[in-house]
Amino acid sequence: MGFWQRLFHRLRKTFTGTNSNADWAERIEEWLISTDVPLDLVETLAQQVEKQCRSTSPDEYIACWRAQLLAIFQNAQPTQDPATLIERYKPTVYLFVGVNGTGKTTSVARFAHLLQTRYPDSRPLLVAADTFRAGAQEQLAIWANRLNLPIIQGQYGQDPAAIAYQGLHKAQTQNLDAVLIDTAGRLHTRQPLMDQLAKIVRVLKKLDESAPHITFLVIDATTGQNGIRQAEVFSQYLPISGIIATKMDGTTRGGILLGIVHQFRLPVFYVGTGERATDLMPFSPEEYIQALLPAPHQWETQPTAQP
Repeated sequence: MGFWQRLFHRLRKTFTGTNSNADWAERIEEWLISTDVPLDLVETLAQQVEKQCRSTSPDEYIACWRAQLLAIFQNAQPTQDPATLIERYKPTVYLFVGVNGTGKTTSVARFAHLLQTRYPDSRPLLVAADTFRAGAQEQLAIWANRLNLPIIQGQYGQDPAAIAYQGLHKAQTQNLDAVLIDTAGRLHTRQPLMDQLAKIVRVLKKLDESAPHITFLVIDATTGQNGIRQAEVFSQYLPISGIIATKMDGTTRGGILLGIVHQFRLPVFYVGTGERATDLMPFSPEEYIQALLPAPHQWETQPTAQP
C-alpha cells in the first residue's frame, strides 16, 4: 500500500460516522497526533480553526483545517530550488548531514542523479567524507560507478574536513559543476562529532567563502518526535538550508515534518520514496496536505488500497 493511499485509507475509517464540527475536530486532532504531528501544534491548529471556521459543511470544515496545515509550509517556502544553484555557483557545494541511519549516502546519490537529469552536461563530484561508518566509503563508490561520476575517497579514521577540502579543491581545479559531500551519521547528542561538522564548514570556506551553498538535513520521516530535537541541535551548529525527508515509501506517517517546518521555518526540499536513484521527488505541500486530509466527498469514491 502506498504512503498517501495508506493515509487516506486510515483517515476515511477514522471519520466514519462523524456528524458535527465537535466530532470532526476531535477526530482530526486524534488523527494528526497519531501521524506524529506534535501535540502542541495540533492544539494551536484546533484553536485557529475554531476561530476562523463557522461552517458546519464537512467540505468547508476540512478546507479550514487544510488551509491551516498548508500555511505552515507556505511560511517556510524555499527561495530557490537547490538544484538550480549550479547555474549560479561553480562549483556549487552541497553538504548532507543527519543522524545515523537516515539515508544520507543514498540521498547524495539520488540528488546527484537529479542534477544529471536536469542538467545533462553537468558533472557532480561525490565526496565520501564519512570516515567513521564501516562500508560508507564503498557504498558511495558503488553509487559513483552506477552514475558514472567522479568520487573523492579517504581512509577510515581520516579527518573528514581534509577530505571535504580535497574534494572542493579538485572541483575548482577541474572546473566541475557541483560537490556533494556525504558526512558521517552522528548522534546529535555527541558534541565532539557535531564540532567536527562545524570544522568541515570552516575548512570549505577557506576555498570558497560562500560554501557550503546548501546544507541538507536528512531526516528519517519515521523518526517521530525525535526529529524535532535533531533539527534543533543541527541548526545550532550549522546553517541548515532545508530538509530531505527519507523513507516516505509506504508505511511512513511523516507528520513530524509539520512540526519541524513550523518550529524552525525550514523548508522540505525533497522526499525519498525508495532506494533507486530516481526515488527522490520534490516535496509538494499541496499534495501532502491533500493526502493527509482529503475532501469528504472523496472518502467514499476513492478506491480502497490493498495492503
